[in-house]
Amino acid sequence: MKRIIVPTDFSKSAWNALLYAADLGEELGIKEILLLNAYHAPTANVSTLVSIERIMKKDSCKCLDLRMEKIKKAGLTEKFNIESKSVHAGLVDALNYQLEDYNEQVIVMGSLGKTGLVGKLLGSNASYVTREVDCPVFVVPL
Repeated sequence: MKRIIVPTDFSKSAWNALLYAADLGEELGIKEILLLNAYHAPTANVSTLVSIERIMKKDSCKCLDLRMEKIKKAGLTEKFNIESKSVHAGLVDALNYQLEDYNEQVIVMGSLGKTGLVGKLLGSNASYVTREVDCPVFVVPL
């Protein structure tokens, strides 16, 4: 494995997934972690969409910067090369796009597990990702 991708929505669950990814990285000798925030603007007219998209991008980047500060304070940047990326796309599309860059990757993501039977076990986003991406996915419960 060359890189661990950790999708984040900046929740406690996503933070737990990042900590798990760091432990996994140490065990497997992986030194690269990508912290990925995917955001998707709701459908609207063109002028509203541009405005909403710009606001969402700014918010995503600001939250990633704050998360990177927390990561540095936790000492994770001393052990790993951690990159953060904000992508305007749905979660699965954003992940699949990142998977094109490297051959050997793994995804580690958090889950609250609040909807439906599979959702209760994995979480709706996590269950969707496990079905739609072509790499190992570790789902870390809250």
